[in-house]
Amino acid sequence: MHVHVYGACVWSEHPHTSTHTSTHIHTHPHPHIHTHPQEPTRIHTRTRWRAHAPRTLAAQVEETFKKRPVNLDQLAEHIHLLEGEQAAFEKTEARFEPLETQYRLLEKFEVAVKDYELERLAGLRGEWQGYRRTLAEVQIRLHKAKADFKDDLLQSLTDFNAQVQTMRNDFQRNAPFDADVSSARAKELIAEYKGQVAALRGREADMRAGLDIFSIEPPVNKETSQTEKDIELLDQVWGMLDEWNANMEEWKYGKFATMDVTTIEEAAGKYSKRILRLQKEVKHWKVLDTLKERVEAIKKLMPLIMDLRNPAMRARHWKQLMDEVGKSFDPNSDAFNLEVVLDLGLEHHQETISALSAAAGKELAIEEAIQKIEAQWETLVLDLTDYKGDYLKLRAVDDLYSALEDNAVGISTMKASRFAASFLGELDRWEKSLSHISETIEMMMGVQRKWMYLESIFVG
Repeated sequence: MHVHVYGACVWSEHPHTSTHTSTHIHTHPHPHIHTHPQEPTRIHTRTRWRAHAPRTLAAQVEETFKKRPVNLDQLAEHIHLLEGEQAAFEKTEARFEPLETQYRLLEKFEVAVKDYELERLAGLRGEWQGYRRTLAEVQIRLHKAKADFKDDLLQSLTDFNAQVQTMRNDFQRNAPFDADVSSARAKELIAEYKGQVAALRGREADMRAGLDIFSIEPPVNKETSQTEKDIELLDQVWGMLDEWNANMEEWKYGKFATMDVTTIEEAAGKYSKRILRLQKEVKHWKVLDTLKERVEAIKKLMPLIMDLRNPAMRARHWKQLMDEVGKSFDPNSDAFNLEVVLDLGLEHHQETISALSAAAGKELAIEEAIQKIEAQWETLVLDLTDYKGDYLKLRAVDDLYSALEDNAVGISTMKASRFAASFLGELDRWEKSLSHISETIEMMMGVQRKWMYLESIFVG
């Protein structure tokens, strides 16, 4: 016969500490008797180890508790370990009886057991009570350490809140809210404040475990959250300002005649929308106001730029503008760009330039109308036909008279315009030419009719 026993740990099987390994003992409630001759010896070996294991594990736990926790993480670990050990009291004590039963079985089967094993078995319950007293003392020490740490934590929390407020005040005083600082310096300051906020968040995270231990509500820390938001917005504003300045450099020094006005208008419109969105979250930031002013300035220049780039502008118009400004410049030069326009202060003469551009447009219409008259008479032909094989005669003059009438009315209308001053000489010339053409056609038609009437008399 032999007894079939499943092993287990008598001591605590606490799973939360790294200082010892749990050993499980399961004692079958109804031992079975077998006849294998070596089974009592194997039972003895396993039972002896199980009786020794609890002391080793207890020693490891006690060794952990001998070290005073030096920070909140260690304090939390000790408290967690203690709570686990205390929670296992009843379960651990329930395992003493099965172990003692196993030794009684060994005695029944006359298995030799050394005296020191029996002594340890006899002292097991006493050692367990001693271990419980040790844990009670540990609980008292941890309670005192917890109180000390709580005082330190509360002081740290007070210091943290003060640091948060100090940092917020410094940010509001010295952050680059004004465009007077350089872009490089603004980026440096933003990076510095990002670092400070990260440090505060790190310290806040470090305190979180301690706050959880003492069930203290963590600080709301609205100031740091607002600072984080402001830093993000500042980063956006300065990024937009840099982009705008880069675009302006390109626009200012590009050739004026080939400037892409549509692209500038679209860019200015997009920036205006982004600025409007930012203004809903940001109040009284001078750097944003500066960006808005610069965008609005280029938008105000757009009518001026379009007037100056009017293809109807002729040398006479540019001369009038130079006389108005009191400065000379070459609008057709590659060096003539937006920067030159601003240096000349042409934006201060926008009303004059607008009037000149409008007049140039009206004058261009007169110029093109004169060119159309010239082109028409260059291509208009006389409708001549054969007459009796020996002569040519004008067959039809309706197109000639229609053109003469239309052109005469057009020239009369143009001469009445206040924008015709530059073309009066040309209009007078065409007025006389048309009159001469009309008289010539009438004379030719009269001679032709008379000749054809008198031909029979003269020829006969």
